[in-house]
Amino acid sequence: MSHFKYGGRSVYYEEYGEGSPVIFLHGNTASSKMFEPLLSLYAGKCRCILIDFLGNGRSDRVEKFPADLWYDEAMQTVALARHLGYGKVSLVGVSGGAWAAVNAALLSPELFLCVAADSFDGRTLNDRFAENLLAERTSAKADIQSRQFYEWCQGEDWEKVVDLDTASLLKCAEDKRALFCKPLPELKIPVLLMGTKEDQMCRDDLEQEYKEMAEVIPEAEICMFEHGGHPASASNAERAAESITGFIAASERKYREKLIRHWFDMWTGAQEEQFDEIFSDAVVYTESWGPEYKGVEMVKHWFYEWKSRGKVLEWNIRQYFHKEDRTAVEWYFKDSMNDGRTEEFDGMSLIEWSRDNRIRSLKEFGCNLEHYNPYEDGGEPKFKDEKAKWF
Repeated sequence: MSHFKYGGRSVYYEEYGEGSPVIFLHGNTASSKMFEPLLSLYAGKCRCILIDFLGNGRSDRVEKFPADLWYDEAMQTVALARHLGYGKVSLVGVSGGAWAAVNAALLSPELFLCVAADSFDGRTLNDRFAENLLAERTSAKADIQSRQFYEWCQGEDWEKVVDLDTASLLKCAEDKRALFCKPLPELKIPVLLMGTKEDQMCRDDLEQEYKEMAEVIPEAEICMFEHGGHPASASNAERAAESITGFIAASERKYREKLIRHWFDMWTGAQEEQFDEIFSDAVVYTESWGPEYKGVEMVKHWFYEWKSRGKVLEWNIRQYFHKEDRTAVEWYFKDSMNDGRTEEFDGMSLIEWSRDNRIRSLKEFGCNLEHYNPYEDGGEPKFKDEKAKWF
């Protein structure tokens, strides 16, 4: 059991599995226990991090929940991401946790890779939210299975937790509070909007709401299931896990490609210099002809010293190949040196990534542009009488 401090109180979290880090955010009146039956679908592909928001599960209790509950939970999520220090972390938010996830991404996009927001009403609460909430909570507290779920998630004081949560949401609805801390067009990371068409706990026009949200979010996808209850990640567990893990993997590939492209463009002057975001502190960078630079500070020195002797005219990427924590990049390079020489060649870079998605190892390989067949005139090879390239 692990805890971190937020607002002077202890917040519980737990980690499972290996791979790209993903924080799972539970919904209202639930806790991280809601994800435990689903862990086998994710833990083999990513490092699952479960949190109990303050006042829930195994975290410290509170006197009351704030009316801006999902904003406060977003702040707890940001605090956990910083506490973990894993670099870019993905978020999977379910029901109320979806609002917390989107708000966290709006607050601190530098901490997060992508967001999967499952089974929530979107930009506004539906018109009958308060009425439906009261009816649903009254019914749930009288239902034996719902009571068992609450107690499983919260413990013996489950009824007080449910009542405090209900009061918070009713206040949010009564005040017509904004559900997001910033406009959705300001989202800077990919978002997956997930739900089911049969979800009785979400708005009737959920799919249309998602479509309208996707029009204003810069990078958004929608995954709607025809059947299943609330939430989609539980009622369509296997297919939802496949969609979510696939979305996270694709987002990670795009982010890695963005960093590689940025590194190449730094050489041509098309991008600002961001060494510490691209490279791990202990990076090992090996050029195709032998020189090797250990540590990000040495890479910086090489970069500036080389640029005092020449200029990169082109460094064009042709294609990427990804496998687990490695990426191979095929490229074309051309430079002009101060002594009048011009060099151009094809090449490849083999890159290994650290857990926080920075480059920990990069090896370059070069290839001459001019190709020929030395056996064109017979069985004996005829090689061109020229000096081999330095790589």
